[in-house]
Amino acid sequence: MLTIASVMALSAMQSALVDERLAGNLVAMARAQMAAEEGAAERLVVGPERSDAPDCEVVEQALEEGDGPLVESSQVIIGELPLVGYYSGSCWWQGGVGQWVLGWVGNGDRLVARHLILLLPEPEPAMASSTTTPSSSSPSMVWLDGGAGH
Repeated sequence: MLTIASVMALSAMQSALVDERLAGNLVAMARAQMAAEEGAAERLVVGPERSDAPDCEVVEQALEEGDGPLVESSQVIIGELPLVGYYSGSCWWQGGVGQWVLGWVGNGDRLVARHLILLLPEPEPAMASSTTTPSSSSPSMVWLDGGAGH
C-alpha cells in the first residue's frame, strides 16, 4: 500500500513539474509575441530604414536557420527580468520596402522564445477606369513563426 502511494505521489510530482515547464514556455512565447508587436508598432511609426535590404523571404529563412540578419539589425531591450526585446530591420517585398521584427525572450545566453512579424507593403491593385486616386500603400502585418527558441 505504501509503495503504491509513493509511486502515485512521485507521478503527481512529475506531472506538476511538466505542467510548470509548459506554463513557463507559454508565458515566454506570449512575451516574445508582445515584444514583436511593440516593435512592429514602433516600426510603423518610424518606417523602413534601408533601400538596400535583402528580400523578406531570405530574411525569414535566415532567421529560421540562425541569427544571420540580426547582425545588421537594430536591437531594443524592453525588460531585464526576464530579458525581453526585439530586433528589427528592413527587407524587400514585391517591389516595395517591408520591415521585419523578431521579438525574443532570453534566459542568460539562451534564447527561450521568439516571434517573427513581417510588415509588408500591400501591392497596388489595378485602378478601374473610373477611379483616379491610387490605393493606400500602408503595410499589412503578417504573423509568422512563434514558439520556443532554437
